[in-house]
Amino acid sequence: MDQIDIYLRELVHDALLKAQSSNTIRKAVAEFGREFARSGANSADYRRLDASYRNYFKHYVTNAGYYDLFLISPQGTVVYSYTHEADFASNLFSGPYRNSGLAKVTRNALDTLESSISEFELYAPSGNVIAAFVGVPVMIEGRWLECWHCRSIIPAYSSAAG
Repeated sequence: MDQIDIYLRELVHDALLKAQSSNTIRKAVAEFGREFARSGANSADYRRLDASYRNYFKHYVTNAGYYDLFLISPQGTVVYSYTHEADFASNLFSGPYRNSGLAKVTRNALDTLESSISEFELYAPSGNVIAAFVGVPVMIEGRWLECWHCRSIIPAYSSAAG
């Protein structure tokens, strides 16, 4: 169990370092938040913005071993998701995923301005796989934050727990 705890702490630390040191992440948080609020996720402008960041986020997600990356507004709306599953464009405070691990780390990041990791649990938008989430606040023009969906840690967790 100690190895799992160490690994999870390293994930949180790595996520925090990347979020705080990446101008691209901070820029994306601000741009996706503004565009989503202005015209929604189905507009041509939003799709162009998504396309302009797609390769960057693909590299980011793949190299970090994450399954998804979320940008979430201070109001709890998922304004960007790399995978665009059912949680994309939903509200984590009032919508169907309000009790999910993603919603919990989002609320924690907004309330405490600190990073955290959720418990492992089934996550419906990803086909009810066991998932955990890392929430990292990114301060831009108010209280925007970024969260990662960390499905990559499940094989180690499952084999260690089983």
